Amino acid sequence: MGSRLVLIEDFNTGQACYSVNRVLVTPGHTDAFLERFRNEVERQLRVMEGQLADREYFAGEYSIADIACFPWIMTHKRQGLTLDDYPHVKRWFATLRAREPVQRGLAVGGKMVRTETMTEEAKARFFG
Repeated sequence: MGSRLVLIEDFNTGQACYSVNRVLVTPGHTDAFLERFRNEVERQLRVMEGQLADREYFAGEYSIADIACFPWIMTHKRQGLTLDDYPHVKRWFATLRAREPVQRGLAVGGKMVRTETMTEEAKARFFG
């Protein structure tokens, strides 16, 4: 149980995804900063891969752990990542994405996606 709690805690913090996305819109970011958080994302994917190696879902059956981790993986393409190196995560992601309730949720959420870019004023206000 402990490893599952760590896994959920890692993904729920959203630190790596948040930071990578923040850097992409913040002037003056460094390659070292991006690399640090890309490495963290890849570490978390390795943890997920290990958890899913011998089970369909994180807790054995579909649970809140899967619900909590799914949105984090939804952004992998935006962050320039592929799941090809993580076959168990890729399978899990495809399985969840194919679930009818997930499809309905994605359809609703898709209408809420912001497509406009952040203005320089907004960047300064949010990121200093």
